Amino acid sequence: MNRRNEPVATDTVFSDIIAWGGICAAQIFAGLTTRFISAHGVKTDKEYPDTLWDEIRKRGAMDIIISDMAKAEISKTVQSILRMHMIKDWQSEPLMHHQNYSERVYQEVKKYVNWVLNWSGAPPESWFYAFQYVIFIMNWTAVERLDWRTPHEALTGQTPDITILRQFHFWELCLIKNYVDPGKHFPSESTEIAVRFLGYAEDIGHGLTFIVFNPSTNAIIYRSRIKKIKFDADINRSVLSDELLIKEGQLAEHREKLRLQGPDDPDIPSIVQSTKDSEMVSATFSPSDLIGRTILMHPNADGERLRAKIVEALNVHDDKLLDNEERLQFRVKVGDEEFEKIVDYNDMCQFIEEQEQEEDGTWKFRRIVNHRAVGSGKNTRHEVLVEWESGECTYIPISNMYSADRFLLAEYALKHGMVDKWTTKSRNIKKDAKNAKKMF
Repeated sequence: MNRRNEPVATDTVFSDIIAWGGICAAQIFAGLTTRFISAHGVKTDKEYPDTLWDEIRKRGAMDIIISDMAKAEISKTVQSILRMHMIKDWQSEPLMHHQNYSERVYQEVKKYVNWVLNWSGAPPESWFYAFQYVIFIMNWTAVERLDWRTPHEALTGQTPDITILRQFHFWELCLIKNYVDPGKHFPSESTEIAVRFLGYAEDIGHGLTFIVFNPSTNAIIYRSRIKKIKFDADINRSVLSDELLIKEGQLAEHREKLRLQGPDDPDIPSIVQSTKDSEMVSATFSPSDLIGRTILMHPNADGERLRAKIVEALNVHDDKLLDNEERLQFRVKVGDEEFEKIVDYNDMCQFIEEQEQEEDGTWKFRRIVNHRAVGSGKNTRHEVLVEWESGECTYIPISNMYSADRFLLAEYALKHGMVDKWTTKSRNIKKDAKNAKKMF
């Protein structure tokens, strides 16, 4: 058995939509050294031992398998597989999911999958194929941390031919040869059928074999011969209806305008790019669409990071300024105190968020990242810096945090030696900290 000389992190990504084939979740594996990612579709997390077998069979036995405390991932069956291949295992600490590298990987993959589904117009049942499509591109794209090598090359030692990535995009309308009853209905029935592009077949055919979806039969098909539709050239009108041609043609024209980044039509959003952690981040929106949305501001010196609501675009009288979106400015209201601030267009491009609030208008919190004492003597007030699901970091009194989740507060206090200072008659943090099992 080949060895994969690196730690590999794994986690299960659940979906509220059943994908084609009855897939309800994806078991993801991510190499910590090579950055290579793979995903296996499953109907239940009990199939994890089979996905582990497949990962070992296809890419070699890893040195260490990293997971969380999910029962399916630490079962006796899994332990038997690890013993057989001399694989070490390591689990993240309870309530510390960020310790599992795959947790961060699949959040990144999900972000791009949502973008692909939104942009392509593909049905939600195609989410797993979009998942694999995104992962394939990430594996075949050079990474700075790998000295600009691809994860595929880092794992296999072979430089991949990325021309395969330039042929089709997800859910693109294309044509394949009709192998069902060919020639029996000449010439009323075309020898071609229209299909949708889903991704790349890694285990079937040669290196240029693709996965397509036939809308007329709901069948997944593997083909190496696919015909790209060029809307400005002669096309097969016996297969492609006028309605479909108009729809796809408008979409193609729209994408071309996005690519040029300078549409004359104000209703067509422009592509705005900004850098974050040396990576390019893109957002598609027009300035008028920003009103009413929220953005994350730059962190303050004390680590606090507030969310602001965009109120209005500032009135300008310079015609040249109106034509240049990057010079626009907006008025925003920041935090609970709602003090006003002027923000440039580019700053909003960098911090715009897609996360949604709870129904009651609140955000869930992720973790406690810091603490401080405000005032002196009897007037001293202790606060903790809380990181929210919205990306904000705000200081709140420990009394409020104790009411929200006293065990999380007790865990933090225990680690930072604040149990005695924060324990009062109304807050028995010392008792909560001692009861570790209940806290976890």
